[in-house]
Amino acid sequence: MGSDAFFRWLFGEAGAGWVFGIVSAAVLLYSFLRKPRPRRLVFKELTRGSLVRIRPEVTDKIQISFDDAPVASLAHLKAEIYNEGGEAIHDPEIAVRFPDETRLLALSITCSVGDFPFRTEVDGNEATIGCPYLNPAREHNHRFEVTFLLDGKTEGVSVSGGGEGWSVRHARMPTFAQQQSKTILWVVVGMLLVIATYPYGTIIEARFGIDPLEISARALVAYTPILASIGAWAYLGARQFLGTLRRLL
Repeated sequence: MGSDAFFRWLFGEAGAGWVFGIVSAAVLLYSFLRKPRPRRLVFKELTRGSLVRIRPEVTDKIQISFDDAPVASLAHLKAEIYNEGGEAIHDPEIAVRFPDETRLLALSITCSVGDFPFRTEVDGNEATIGCPYLNPAREHNHRFEVTFLLDGKTEGVSVSGGGEGWSVRHARMPTFAQQQSKTILWVVVGMLLVIATYPYGTIIEARFGIDPLEISARALVAYTPILASIGAWAYLGARQFLGTLRRLL
């Protein structure tokens, strides 16, 4: 009786609506993933902070210098530069500007594809970075990692650049409050999904006779909304965790 009722529902108007909705969502998702990505260079902040942590009572007794010039607040900013589009960007160049009170001491660049030509120019609190081309990161994993050595604040960075057919996106580091809010929201959504699973399973079992522990095609179809929600929740959590782990390493 349970199977008969389920298949009557599946091939009825209500079931047809569910199937149409699931197929439509899958098609929209596929179209979104396959949509041509604009050529956009991303400057993504990874880590920042002071390179010298000194007890307050001994601060006045220690002097730091760089190229024989005194340094008041030695700090660093590590960032990643990549092309998030689907086509190569030719001869890209960006300008990274720090606050007026910050002095840019030096910068170093490493490339994920080994030796790769790039050009840099430092002028006070501003650095210009360029290269012959930048392949799409998704297909070629072509990335630059830039470390700025600074005297002063690492916040308040501005990035500019762009050319024919491409632009720049500055991905700033999330603040502690923003990270905490995302984590709390993720946990709350997970709890709501767990809570919703029980009444949903009760309704499915009462209406179609599908046991919550049953493994079958009809159970898969019936529990698709819950499974899809849990999958999306797990994906977002893993993405957030890997992003945080990457910034720490």
